[in-house]
Amino acid sequence: MDGEAVMGTLATALHPFDGVRDDNLNFKEGEVITIIEMNDNGWWKGTNAKGDVGIFPYNYVQLRPDSPDALSFPIVKALYDFEGSGPSQLAFKVGDLITIMKEIDSDWSEGKLGDKRGIFPISFTEATGNDDEDAAKAEMQKWEKIEAAKKAEAERLRKEREEAERKLREEEERLLKEKKAEEERLAQLKKEDEARQAQEALIKEAKEAKALAAKLKEEKAVQEAEIRKAQLELEQLKAKAEAERREQELKLQQEAIEARRRAEMAERELEQARAESALLRKKQERKDARRSVDITKKIAQEKAIVDEHVQKAAENNEGGNPKRAPKKKQLAFAPVYVDEGEALPEKEEEPEPEAVQEEPARNTRKPRKKVNARFAHLGRGGETCKVCDKGVGVASRVKALGNFYHAECFTCSTCSKILRLGDFVDHKGEPYCKLCHKKGFGPSGFGFGGALNTNQAVSGKSAAVATVQTDSIFKTGYTLPRKS
Repeated sequence: MDGEAVMGTLATALHPFDGVRDDNLNFKEGEVITIIEMNDNGWWKGTNAKGDVGIFPYNYVQLRPDSPDALSFPIVKALYDFEGSGPSQLAFKVGDLITIMKEIDSDWSEGKLGDKRGIFPISFTEATGNDDEDAAKAEMQKWEKIEAAKKAEAERLRKEREEAERKLREEEERLLKEKKAEEERLAQLKKEDEARQAQEALIKEAKEAKALAAKLKEEKAVQEAEIRKAQLELEQLKAKAEAERREQELKLQQEAIEARRRAEMAERELEQARAESALLRKKQERKDARRSVDITKKIAQEKAIVDEHVQKAAENNEGGNPKRAPKKKQLAFAPVYVDEGEALPEKEEEPEPEAVQEEPARNTRKPRKKVNARFAHLGRGGETCKVCDKGVGVASRVKALGNFYHAECFTCSTCSKILRLGDFVDHKGEPYCKLCHKKGFGPSGFGFGGALNTNQAVSGKSAAVATVQTDSIFKTGYTLPRKS
């Protein structure tokens, strides 16, 4: 660290300095410091009256004019006003005398004007003569007197402040003691008032508790009477509900038995109808077979007659025109073929054919299939399925809800499950399986997924009792009432 040795220059401490490093020089305000070395980095080296040596910031001290080397600092005079652009620059007016502390470079120097210190441009100043040095000395002495007056005034104000603070502390202590004594007195009064209020509250609570106990005793007696009455009514309701439940269960069992009996009867009737249909079909087959044999015999006879006529015609036309020979006789009827199980159509009455026809008419008419009225119910009859609008036979029909259905067309209106007689529910003329009807339209209550509430009053009828109507199992099936 380069610096300029200025041994013997004296300075006065403007502010107290308590360094944190071992090489710092500590001093108090107003203490005289002997400058040993002035460095360019803002830290000077010096010693105090105790002989301690160390470095310290230069702006904490002020050079004394009575120092042997005090006038070794040149003094310049301001030629122009300089405002400065920051706290590190020294502002001055035209004619101010500035003491140069050190040169920073060829354009800037560090100087002091009164109690202000900072850098300034050298071009704004000019060198001074001896008269200016005397004026600078006088100015410095003037500023020292002003600084001494400021220090004295500051010391007087400090003492007055300390005295005022001492009196204020004494007054605060006195007020604090008085406040504490008042608080203790108020606390004592508050305790006495709280004790009195607590005693009054206890007396009042005791009276209220006594009155409340009497009232509770009366209410308890009334409640016990009501409970006994309610228990008696509940037992009666339970007994009545149990009797109605048993009666309903018995009724439902009887109706279920009756429904099963009717279903079995319907099954037997259906089996009987199927057996009769099979028997009739066999009879018709045998009859058709006999008719087929008769038809075959008649065809053979007709053929023999035709052959005889042809033979006679051939004998009569021997040696004549062969073109006039008669043609073979057209059969009076055409054979009819029917499917198995289908009735044979009735034979139509036709006139006897002549012995010889020149140009017999061709039988282009397709024979109609006629069905005997006795067997019409075995095939397509007059009834049609409500769903597909096709004919319904006895063997495959189901009669329900006042309509006819094919067995495969009689399905649930919701899930399309095939239904059977006795195992469906009617709702507004549409068939449903029991599960879908129960989900969509079934009642709630005892016996239908709910529980009988015996705590509610029951008058006349039992709550939520379902009635199963089985007037005609083949016509309407089970009909459950809508939930009210």
